[in-house]
Amino acid sequence: MTSRGCYSAEMLTQPGDETFFRFTSPGKQKAVEELQPIQVDFEVTTRCAGSCRFCFTSSTTGNYTTMPTVKVKELLDEFVGLGIRAIHWLGGDPLMHPDIYDIIAYAGKTGLRSNLFTAGIISKEAAQKLARLVEEDCLHLVGIHIDTLRQEVHDIINRNPKLLSIKIQSYYNLIEAGIPKPKIRPCMTYTKPVATAVEETFDWYAQDKGGNVWYLGEAVDNY
Repeated sequence: MTSRGCYSAEMLTQPGDETFFRFTSPGKQKAVEELQPIQVDFEVTTRCAGSCRFCFTSSTTGNYTTMPTVKVKELLDEFVGLGIRAIHWLGGDPLMHPDIYDIIAYAGKTGLRSNLFTAGIISKEAAQKLARLVEEDCLHLVGIHIDTLRQEVHDIINRNPKLLSIKIQSYYNLIEAGIPKPKIRPCMTYTKPVATAVEETFDWYAQDKGGNVWYLGEAVDNY
């Protein structure tokens, strides 16, 4: 095995290491070398309407916990002081935090990159608010959870049959709001039922019938 960037052959010991680091930005490679955390996964609420049967946080719209906005902003300030560069907003569904748009705007003003990962239930109004945050350079990526296009597969892994069409429409809401396609990322939880139709789903991710191209990642060299 050869060396890769700042990693010697001795450091690349696990199967796939070399491939992984080949697609890792120089900034992240340097952070690993210096043992410097640069990214935080931030769960601001356990509230979610996604209804996934496999949810590891057992998130619902009923019994949930939401972090106060003041505390969230305090932690963001601490993250900046620690050299953190990016926040992955998670949940639950972070869109169900009552102040999520204000929070992301605040994070942007501190210089933090924000990547938002949602359950995929995004109204046209919400999409427009997200588009404004993207335009203001406060939001850099929106993840939308769509595991499959097949209703029968969706119904195995989800308690609400109506959500599949809502999630697909949510993607188009983001496009219509003007969010650039490279800033929209599909999210998939790979389970046995999903695996039965994964090629079809990937084909749609790559190019859906409307001619919209999905992007599975973002190309950056400064984070």
